Amino acid sequence: MVTCMTDDVDPTPLEAIKGLQAYEHAVTRYRSGAALEALTGIKTVTEGIDTLAHAAVALARRQGASWGVIGDALGVSRQNAQSRFGQSAANADPPAGSVPPAELVDDELLLVPDYPGATKGQKYPVKVWDLADGDRVAIVSDVWGNTSLMNASERIWRTIHERWPNSHVLERWPADDTITGTPGAGGRYAWSTGNGGNIAADLDDLARRGLDLRI
Repeated sequence: MVTCMTDDVDPTPLEAIKGLQAYEHAVTRYRSGAALEALTGIKTVTEGIDTLAHAAVALARRQGASWGVIGDALGVSRQNAQSRFGQSAANADPPAGSVPPAELVDDELLLVPDYPGATKGQKYPVKVWDLADGDRVAIVSDVWGNTSLMNASERIWRTIHERWPNSHVLERWPADDTITGTPGAGGRYAWSTGNGGNIAADLDDLARRGLDLRI
């Protein structure tokens, strides 16, 4: 990963966080019983931290950090980090073609047991890709005649993680399906939450990270 320095000033409004002045002021006012004045100081601190967080995320993206790594640093999921900071960090993403293409490490029909410990189940096509930034994406495809990906989500997610730990599970649905998802090559794509839910995938972000599933 290339280390980038920032040459602009600290991205905090009115230098609110520098020296912790606003925080210390809020604590002082709180201890004196001036609750509303303390809240005003807390508002300034919060705005400063939020601005700094967006700037730090943008810098991390310029340095090549994945959304998974950024989410880990913030203590949130990859999806939550990208949802919160993706718009402001878009211009900071590594340029297309600056990272090597993703590597296909597995391509198989995965037996998903009917219940934990069962020897019978249904098979779903799964392709597993390693991205240049270290993230691993397992793409599971919906199969006509099988239990739908949504209804089998927990079993599929658990089986994939037993087979490929720490993978991000990406569902591929038929192009004409009404499921929430992003149109791409061969269908529509959505991140599995593992509990029957899904989140539309950002295929542009995946392409910048070496896995191009766009049409």
